[in-house]
Amino acid sequence: MAPERVRSTEDTPYDIRSDVWSLGITLVELATGRFPYEGSDFQIISSILELPSPCLKISDGYTADFCDLVDLCLRRKVEERPRYATILVGISKAYLRQIALIRGHFQQHPFIVNNEKADTDVSEWFSEIMT
Repeated sequence: MAPERVRSTEDTPYDIRSDVWSLGITLVELATGRFPYEGSDFQIISSILELPSPCLKISDGYTADFCDLVDLCLRRKVEERPRYATILVGISKAYLRQIALIRGHFQQHPFIVNNEKADTDVSEWFSEIMT
């Protein structure tokens, strides 16, 4: 959940750029094979609000294009996040160089491993974690 969604009030509504944050989190999770925050729901929300945004490092084998794209998506200031056209260009560049690395992590992701051979009702699963 994007920081502005956690802090949202009638005076400071969030908009579709919150989805850009979510894309950044998803890219980190796909690239590393794990969710970038740990702990209870409260601890995760606190981390989103208080800790620096997750980042990927070139030294871990990610391309500069991919690291830059993730960094842009996870900007705390909504107005600094990229627009969709920029994201598509960034993904195209990064994807071509990163696909092998991401594919390996994706296949080992706990959700995939645990649910690959099971009938998983995603809406039920989501409802469970939200209660």
